[in-house]
Amino acid sequence: MKQTPDADEMFLDHVGWFVPAMDDASSAFEALGFTLTPFAVHAAADPATGVPRPLGTANRLVMLEQGYLEILTPTGAVQAPVVDHMQACLARHVGVHLLALSIADTDAARTRLVDAGFSVQPTVPLRRMLEAEAGGEVEVAFSVLRPAFNTFDEGRVQLLTHHTPEHVWQPRYTAHANGITSLKAAHLVSATPAVTREKLTRFTARDMAGAQLTLDRGALYLRDDSDHATHAMFGQTPDGAQAPYIAAITLGARDLTGTRQALLDRGVNLALDEPARLLIAAPDACGVALEIVPDA
Repeated sequence: MKQTPDADEMFLDHVGWFVPAMDDASSAFEALGFTLTPFAVHAAADPATGVPRPLGTANRLVMLEQGYLEILTPTGAVQAPVVDHMQACLARHVGVHLLALSIADTDAARTRLVDAGFSVQPTVPLRRMLEAEAGGEVEVAFSVLRPAFNTFDEGRVQLLTHHTPEHVWQPRYTAHANGITSLKAAHLVSATPAVTREKLTRFTARDMAGAQLTLDRGALYLRDDSDHATHAMFGQTPDGAQAPYIAAITLGARDLTGTRQALLDRGVNLALDEPARLLIAAPDACGVALEIVPDA
């Protein structure tokens, strides 16, 4: 299954939760029936020596057949802007604060973003070690392109290029007891939707149709905080969250009936149970509602 984009394509690659304690978050995701990858510390290659150096963050992943979910936490005593930004987000609320869109060429994207008027940070050659499917350690590599941290009030939206997707999507991690198979969309709630709409269209070089920005795989939805239908759609907001924030993530399941039963068997409380839509409320999913729909 194709995981990375070609040429001018852009995918919703993954979304990232910022959490203060990895053990608690891991337990919450496992209770929902997800399989998690082992704990991994982020590092970047030193420009002078090429030796990886810790960046102050670490993760565990929920790998899906299409896309993935990332759980991020501060780690170690590293002082860096990316850690400061994570801590500032955590001070607001625990939940999804990161949307990562994958592209084929970060160098070309950097030129486009600068030409479009964005302030862009230096590209990060992100590296981490993990166990290969066949055993032994392998290095996974990404190029991450971030605009200034204050570009989007709703969350950090960044671009990345995968250099080693064959090591990232290992089959042993893509099967989950809940039957969820794909990452389909993220729902942003804005207090100034017109401003965010303009930034998103400029950032992605794609037009929005109403509230929806369609990517080559996946979509972003922009919701108005003043619209009561937004809150009715996703129920309880994250503790302490006020617009702007990321309210919900839409996931796909190949067999929604089977997913429903798997969640019920695990004692998961469904905030909404409809024939074509399930909803796990934000307090049960580390601060973000999970909408589950049939995987077309």
